[in-house]
Amino acid sequence: MSEANQEKKPVVSVSLTTYQHEKYVREALEGIYSQKTDFPMEVLIHDDASPDGTQEIIREYEKQYPDITRCILQTENQYQKGIRTTNYTFNFLRAEGKYIAICEGDDYWTDPKKLQKQVSYMEAHPECHLCVHAVADVDEQGNRLTSLHSCSESKALSTDEVIRVMRGFAFVSFLVRTEDVQKLPDFYFGAAVGDLPLVLYLASLGTVYYIDEEMANYRHHGGSWTDALWSGDIREKLRHHLDRMIDLYRQFDTYTGEKYHESVEFAIQKTNMEYCMGVEDFRGILNPAYKEAFRQLPITARIGYRMGAVLPGLYHFLKPFFMKK
Repeated sequence: MSEANQEKKPVVSVSLTTYQHEKYVREALEGIYSQKTDFPMEVLIHDDASPDGTQEIIREYEKQYPDITRCILQTENQYQKGIRTTNYTFNFLRAEGKYIAICEGDDYWTDPKKLQKQVSYMEAHPECHLCVHAVADVDEQGNRLTSLHSCSESKALSTDEVIRVMRGFAFVSFLVRTEDVQKLPDFYFGAAVGDLPLVLYLASLGTVYYIDEEMANYRHHGGSWTDALWSGDIREKLRHHLDRMIDLYRQFDTYTGEKYHESVEFAIQKTNMEYCMGVEDFRGILNPAYKEAFRQLPITARIGYRMGAVLPGLYHFLKPFFMKK
């Protein structure tokens, strides 16, 4: 960022939220501050009273980029006080940019032109209310695991297409219009996850544009929300989580006056099928009610689940092949 740009009103406000990310936050910050743009940006950082060295690392970058960095470093954990929407409460509402880009402290951007590409598209397409992109899935050390591609090509998605998309969008890829997210509908608050209600709401306002380029890494590690879900009593935790997602879809259906009811019902069927997939209930996966959602799975996965219903032993032996991405 040039000094001239730093003196202007930001076009993008980067929302970075952290908690106990000492091992990872430096990569997140480097990915943000290394962005090459022809517009100014600001970096809004909220740390929720991390007990490790996260805040010390943040302060290093705040000293290095004082003109564009605005930090809230909590001394008491706000999540434990019941504030679940930290992005909205502490960053969205103070954003001064026309757009907000979202990143969490354990994920990181890998393309220095990510923001430029996304902003260029949204500036040219006022009907677009969310721009996302493909990401890579990496482990704790940053080693590549899989690619997360929501679609097979870059494209603008309608509201119905977004609701029906088999695989969602990575939070680390989000670029939104600030005016859209500074006043959010009731169903956003209290939802099981923060990304899905935001996607549904923004999709209801217009189109969502997906860029089929990997421009960030989503990290899996022992302290991640995803890994916590897949520990302990998986069946009970997964069923509870997915039931809350179904409730969210119902609320969205009411909010939109059932305008997208058919797609919402499909999403609910897909969610129920995902429970069967999570617990490897093969006959449940093949339930005729989930036929349309089943067709969206990769062909190898479909073959694998059909085999699992008949020859579960052989399925488990060949599972790495069937479930590869």
